[in-house]
Formats: sequence, structure tokens, C-alpha cells
Amino acid sequence: MAEHFDVIVRNGVGEISGGFAVWDTHPHGYRIVFDNCLATGGLGAGGDAFQIRAKYVSLVNPVSYRAGGSGFQLDPAATGTRILGGEVAFATAGGASLANDTEINGTVFRDNTGAGAVIGVNAAGSRILNCRFERNTYGLHDQSAGEH
Repeated sequence: MAEHFDVIVRNGVGEISGGFAVWDTHPHGYRIVFDNCLATGGLGAGGDAFQIRAKYVSLVNPVSYRAGGSGFQLDPAATGTRILGGEVAFATAGGASLANDTEINGTVFRDNTGAGAVIGVNAAGSRILNCRFERNTYGLHDQSAGEH
């Protein structure tokens, strides 16, 4: 990776049984990389696998398994997030919700309750490329105003 990052978390394994996110970034964070990280568990709507609230976060080959909330929950402030590869499976609230300028490339979304990915009103300029959607309640759910 030729780009500059402020924090790199590599080969991390996180598991939680409560109602909090497994991996969570602070809204004031910037340029964080999760490289080859696994998140399992979590209960209820707050039990997301990866709760991204910082700007310019990269998730490289992330794996979310059985999140109580979403696999990848992107706060509207989490602009410029990149999810490259990886998989999200069996998330209760769906695979991913996008923020502005999100790129998801080569990720597998399978067996998620709700949508594999949600393009909401805060997802302008987002791109979903080379992904597989398998056995989700919905594949790709567009809730935008049409600017995507």
C-alpha cells in the first residue's frame, strides 16, 4: 500500500457476545486500515461487526460472521470507505450500509437477513464492483434519491 495511513490493524480477530460493535472507529479517526480482520458475534442493532465512523477507512479482506447488527455499518460521516475483498455472512441487519463515496470491490455477501448491501440517501458517489450476492433476503437495496 503506497498510501499513507494513520493506523493499521492487521490479522485482528474480534468476538463479542453483547450489543456493541466488534470493530469500531471514532468519528474523529482518519485513514485507518483493517487488513485481514475477522469479526464474529454481537447482539441486536448495535452489534455490528465493523462500525465505521471515521473518514477514509480501508477494509482489506475483512470477514464478518454472524453479526447481530450489520456486517459493515457505515455512518454517514464515514466518507471514502473502501471494502476490498472479504465476506459478510449471516448478519441479522444486513451485509453493508454505504456512506458517501464508498467503494466495495470483490466482496461476497451471503445468507444475510435484510439486504446484502443498502445504498441509502447518504451514499452519493458509491461504487459496488465485482461482488457476489447469494441467498440474502434482498440482494442490493437502493433507498437513494437517484444520484448514485
